[in-house]
Amino acid sequence: EVKTNKKTGLYVGIGAAVVAVIAIVVIVLFATGVIGGKSIVGHYELTGLRQADGTDASSTLALMKAFGMTLTVDFNADKTGKMVTTSGDQKQEVEFTWDDEKITEKTSGTSNPYKVVNGKIEMTYDGDEVYVFEKK
Repeated sequence: EVKTNKKTGLYVGIGAAVVAVIAIVVIVLFATGVIGGKSIVGHYELTGLRQADGTDASSTLALMKAFGMTLTVDFNADKTGKMVTTSGDQKQEVEFTWDDEKITEKTSGTSNPYKVVNGKIEMTYDGDEVYVFEKK
């Protein structure tokens, strides 16, 4: 027999509580990408660089590394993130929001598309450069 609350019409009892908990867990798992997709939440480092037409730009990346520059990206579960460029003792941080297709800078509102390829994030910047980030 199914019991309902007379005022609200909602199911009551242990079974209803279990169903509610399972529903919440499933929603959280979908939201974080654990099920229904791959989660990109995490810390990534720049490991590749090329032109949008496919031309290799690894020499530019090698030069950046030679001068001690690093570029990291953090994707948070709440769909926010931070891109950090470090050069010596100087650091520049850009906060952003993200969805399944793009990263949008909070300050400027500029959006850049990205995609996940073989577990790496490929972000197109200004339409002509593709930055490749690997999860670390």
